[in-house]
Amino acid sequence: MVRRPAGWRIGEQSLARGFAAAGLAAWAASVLLAFWLAPSAAGFGTHTQLGLGECSWRRITGQERCPSCGLTTAAALWYRDRFTEAVQANGLILYWIPVQLALAGISLWLWRRPTLSHLWWMLGAMAGAAGVYALIWLGLLLRGRT
Repeated sequence: MVRRPAGWRIGEQSLARGFAAAGLAAWAASVLLAFWLAPSAAGFGTHTQLGLGECSWRRITGQERCPSCGLTTAAALWYRDRFTEAVQANGLILYWIPVQLALAGISLWLWRRPTLSHLWWMLGAMAGAAGVYALIWLGLLLRGRT
């Protein structure tokens, strides 16, 4: 265990910039990954190139697809300028692209203005985006759009 001087704590700016860097890294990694992955011809299953198994929802429920199926494929298609095919693979890509751009923008903003209040704003925005996605997912599920 590392001993720190009495009263030591991470600075507010360092904490905020750390989260900003993490947000930018997550955005960059997702974009690079989408470029690297070859879109599946089936319209879903591209994630298996990462060593991931089949959709857990499919495995548990036996349903053919869940509302998120095809989202990785859609991202891989989107970044290849194949927009129509991306939306056909999963229409939620029209939600996730703006969310990704917002994450990058908010992360840059936080880097330039590293305060604790801005950090809370960033975390709140990310939690809100995740909550909206969960509601959309649930709505699609309840409507039988799997």
